[in-house]
Amino acid sequence: MRKAEEGNLSVAMNVKYSDERGQLGKSFNVMLSKIGKLMDKVFEEQQEIRKAEFKALQAQINPHF
Repeated sequence: MRKAEEGNLSVAMNVKYSDERGQLGKSFNVMLSKIGKLMDKVFEEQQEIRKAEFKALQAQINPHF
């Protein structure tokens, strides 16, 4: 958990038990997976926004005659 707190989201807990600690470990792994997917999605959306802004600027510089 400390590694995840420091920013390393690729860690996963080795879950051996099915008690409360095991459930916590499974939930922790699912949470990190979802965070990683959301970060990837935000990155892709930001890339698309940058592309759209760039195209808009190009259209302003090169108007159609």
